[in-house]
Amino acid sequence: GKLGEGWWDHSWGATSVDFRSTPGFEGRVTAIDADIAPWGALALARMLAGEGGAGSEDPDYVEGSDPESQELTFRIQGPLGSAPERSDVAVRSTRGGVDKWLYLTDGRVIPRVSGAFVKTMGKYARPQALNAVKLYLEDSRSKRASKEFLLSSLVPFSQQQGRLVDDGNWVRVKVELEGLLEASKMDRWNKIVLKDAGGEGFQLRIDGIALGPKSHSEADQKEGTSGEAEVYSKPSEKAVRTWLPAEHAPGGFEFARTGEGDMEDKLPSIAEHALEEFTSKKLCASYSSPVGVSHISDSGLKEPSGFAASRRYKGIIWTHQDRDTEPFLYGVIAHTGEVVSKLYVNTKKYGETDWEDIAVALCPDKSGDHCLWIADSGNVRRDRDIFYVHVLREPKLEKYGAVEDYDIWTFPYQFPKGFYPSDKGRRPWIDVESLMVSPDATKFWLVEKTVNHNGDGPVTMWETPAGSSPVELVAKDKHNILREVTKRGKDAVYDNPGLVIQMQLVNTINNPRVQQVTSFLRPEAFDPALPDWAKEKYEEGGMNWNKLRAITGMDMHPSGRALVACTYSGIWEYPLSVPFDLRHIGPAKLLSVTSKYDDAFWQTEAVTYTSEGDGIFLASEYYKGHQPIRYFGCRDAVVKHLE
Repeated sequence: GKLGEGWWDHSWGATSVDFRSTPGFEGRVTAIDADIAPWGALALARMLAGEGGAGSEDPDYVEGSDPESQELTFRIQGPLGSAPERSDVAVRSTRGGVDKWLYLTDGRVIPRVSGAFVKTMGKYARPQALNAVKLYLEDSRSKRASKEFLLSSLVPFSQQQGRLVDDGNWVRVKVELEGLLEASKMDRWNKIVLKDAGGEGFQLRIDGIALGPKSHSEADQKEGTSGEAEVYSKPSEKAVRTWLPAEHAPGGFEFARTGEGDMEDKLPSIAEHALEEFTSKKLCASYSSPVGVSHISDSGLKEPSGFAASRRYKGIIWTHQDRDTEPFLYGVIAHTGEVVSKLYVNTKKYGETDWEDIAVALCPDKSGDHCLWIADSGNVRRDRDIFYVHVLREPKLEKYGAVEDYDIWTFPYQFPKGFYPSDKGRRPWIDVESLMVSPDATKFWLVEKTVNHNGDGPVTMWETPAGSSPVELVAKDKHNILREVTKRGKDAVYDNPGLVIQMQLVNTINNPRVQQVTSFLRPEAFDPALPDWAKEKYEEGGMNWNKLRAITGMDMHPSGRALVACTYSGIWEYPLSVPFDLRHIGPAKLLSVTSKYDDAFWQTEAVTYTSEGDGIFLASEYYKGHQPIRYFGCRDAVVKHLE
């Protein structure tokens, strides 16, 4: 088929590519409805006309030097029947009256409907995820291809609606060609390729393909796109965007470059801005469906046990492994998965190290710098009575490096003796996998992991008491004993028992109850379908959801108004009616549920809000190599019906 001025269909792996007109253009082919199979692609090539008007084998090239072809634009929609108003009308007219979908953490979606109604849901289209499709340009003759971009990086934020598109509105895609061709060392092209990026296929409607000069409209500049700042791996070229807004830096500095000293060396004191950088962040009213953004490039990082969003480097997540591994800290570009920093943290001075979670807050010395806080809190063997929180300034990104013990504060802590009657005066056995820190470093919280009482708990939540806050302890530590604890471990603790924080119970809650949605998780509801072995497990009734309710990771929103929690059964968010006060925690809201048997996210232990507070990143320990990272973004009210 042919679209407009010389664009011919060169797709592969396509279920259907239907050339048709859009309303208002009757009689002219102006749009394409594409249904692409897994790993297939919609490819449109400019070819010179042959005999009878058909496309010849000779490419009709777009020259990179042509000033009238510096920008490629087109419009896209989701599949027919995916808009809210269409879906709502269709569903209300059917039995069951259901108008919501349930999104699984691995990206699949199932309807919240009765068993009899499930079989009819195939005719209702799901919106299309923009980051499940990648775009690149190609030269038909040489087969040379440009750098690839996810569609989500080419669409303005305000039009993404949670990185999904439906058929309610057209969304404009813009590709600036000059830089793309230069980076790809191409001087001409003739083919646009939209390729499946996730192995699940995609459905899109495309319209209005046009080439033109580079635009500089105010709307474009105001909107911006979601492209990430690049991080280069070569030490001499490494450049990442700092957390610090440009208006706070002399001369509008925006970048910190290795080899030129720390950003902190070039700026006046930023303590007065640092706390506001946390607390001013806006909480999402609701979230889009979870979408895959990347796979961690280092196959050795098999069990990410905690996530923390960097405040020094935009787009970087700090993470670490679970017990029985060396104490390495990894810096990962969230949207590409590239590990750009691996640092040995010299804390292994006293036997087993069992890091369970990580957080970012200001440093406890009131410098205004940002610090990483690491919870050495695991107690699987039930043989520890002293635990540690290690604190270090957020480090520079180095491909390989180390953080020495003399640069680390270590806060030892204990739980009170005889907390449970069965303890008989001994320290309680409490397994902690969640750490949260107040932005000003005046307090940290620990949350228990438990499946007692058929999964209910209760879950104990602990905080540092008055008089033993990290800020107060550092102020009193005139002889650097807290750094001595890092060097000597338990010996230094026994020599200085007054530095041990006696944790204080602040609240108890029940583990979240996933039973409210498990009735919808039937084998026939899944799209794509479950593999046979997983389907058999569901039919055998082998799901013990109570054992999957334990909280395995938590993070506090920068504003202090909510907590995000991960469990083996799903992702939840708790509101805080009083910011930064766990005594005022509200009921958990389910954001996503896992399907366990064939879901790489059912064993999620790493979760964090973004540095801006406008989304959530998470990863699981289940996948065992090249872990996938998923993302929840804020969603617009127009897609509020999606869950």
